[in-house]
Amino acid sequence: MNRSKVSEIILNIEKYRKELYKLVLEKGVSHPDGIQLSQCIDELILEVIITRTNHSNQDYIYEMCS
Repeated sequence: MNRSKVSEIILNIEKYRKELYKLVLEKGVSHPDGIQLSQCIDELILEVIITRTNHSNQDYIYEMCS
């Protein structure tokens, strides 16, 4: 998958990140181990990106998301 397609998918997912934070905070959900909620969401989003892009270079995906 080329770089522009990965960027496009990341931008599409970013649109929903704030809504996801808002929804989870409204429901009062917290992580049992005390890990910051935003970190959990970011890790989930990263896994979705890696899965959807079927990208073999995870370091590249991390770089694109930072």
